[in-house]
Amino acid sequence: MDMSEDTTDDFAKVLHHVLHPPTSNRRDPRAVRLSAATAALIETVHERRRQGGDGSTDDPLPAELFLCALTALQGTLSSASDAADRGVGGQDVTATQQPLLEIIRLTASFVSSHNATLYVGQFTVLGRTLRGATTAAVQTHDVHETRDGLGGINALLRQVIRTSAASLAALSNATAHGAALGSKVE
Repeated sequence: MDMSEDTTDDFAKVLHHVLHPPTSNRRDPRAVRLSAATAALIETVHERRRQGGDGSTDDPLPAELFLCALTALQGTLSSASDAADRGVGGQDVTATQQPLLEIIRLTASFVSSHNATLYVGQFTVLGRTLRGATTAAVQTHDVHETRDGLGGINALLRQVIRTSAASLAALSNATAHGAALGSKVE
């Protein structure tokens, strides 16, 4: 088994663990939310494949899932901005952002290893999106928990920090795999 098959198997294991949490975790609302978000992103990847003429329903590649989660996370930023403009809390937005951030965190190392140039090219967008999530959380002044009591600004900021740390480690990994850093990386 070569290195690419090994990491493909590793990604498949991570994906399986997220979609099918261990029995002891199946009732954990965070695990349920992460599993649901992952399943929705996988469905989006399959839909994009159908639109592109490839009707494959194989497991998504790490890059496909990473880009889909990043796009979805960017979409939540406008919802958070709208919530801040209306002066209402962004609990629902926070509940959506946390699993997306976790998916980005889980896929970043795989993307940086196999699609180093793609990862470096998306790093500026990722950085802006992470900063945007932080700014949006602070602007909503949402110190309340999410409706299920599992979120709020503190939980979101902790997830942003975990995702940022993994993203920086993946950037280092991408440059080690030969991707050149351009002047665009912030």
